[in-house]
Amino acid sequence: MGDSVGADGITRRRLLHALPAAALGLGRPARAAAPGVSSGEILVGQTITLQGGKNVYGNDAMLGIRAALEAANRTGGVNGRRVVLRTLDDDSDTTKAEANARQLVDQGVFVLFGSLEGAPARR
Repeated sequence: MGDSVGADGITRRRLLHALPAAALGLGRPARAAAPGVSSGEILVGQTITLQGGKNVYGNDAMLGIRAALEAANRTGGVNGRRVVLRTLDDDSDTTKAEANARQLVDQGVFVLFGSLEGAPARR
């Protein structure tokens, strides 16, 4: 295994020494935290058809998601961060679903997901 120089001037030896540091993210400037992620929590946004509590499927889906996140949080969350859910009711209205998504993004959620049943997309 020689110490040949590539077209870019980097030797094989220098490349092999740089790989572990690159894999660990060393040697590069620190990045700002992602929106919605802090040292203690991850903010997740959801727009779903609840219709003011009248949509049984939407309410059951929301309760199931909350239960899953609570279970994850009881066991340490995600990488030690608690997952916090913000839910907005889109009332099965496409325009409201879009406004909700924009509002949640403006509030700085890390990830956003929409209606599980796809009701607002049907219009």
